[in-house]
Amino acid sequence: MHVHQSDDEMWYIIDGTVTFEVDGERFIATSGSTVFVPHGRPHSYLTEDETRWLMFVHDPGLEQLWASVGSPADSWTIPDDSEVDAQMNRVAEQLDQYGIEIVGDPLAVDASSSQ
Repeated sequence: MHVHQSDDEMWYIIDGTVTFEVDGERFIATSGSTVFVPHGRPHSYLTEDETRWLMFVHDPGLEQLWASVGSPADSWTIPDDSEVDAQMNRVAEQLDQYGIEIVGDPLAVDASSSQ
């Protein structure tokens, strides 16, 4: 999803590949990459394979959003699409509370580019 958020954000990619778009610039981050998104910048990301990352947010509070929409994992497997869809619906219902605004379409796989 494209979001506009009030806090600085940073991701450290542990495993996998993530396509990011920040202020209209698209780039690929792989294992060992660090991505920083400054305060208030529109951004989006897309994972196409199993990915592990650490996400850091400058101001406290956003972690409460993830805690409120998520649920403890039953196993080390990726949840099915219906659970992911349900979680994203719960996220969408709470965006205003956290100062997050959707400002564009979700990031999609660009068939003309190679990773």
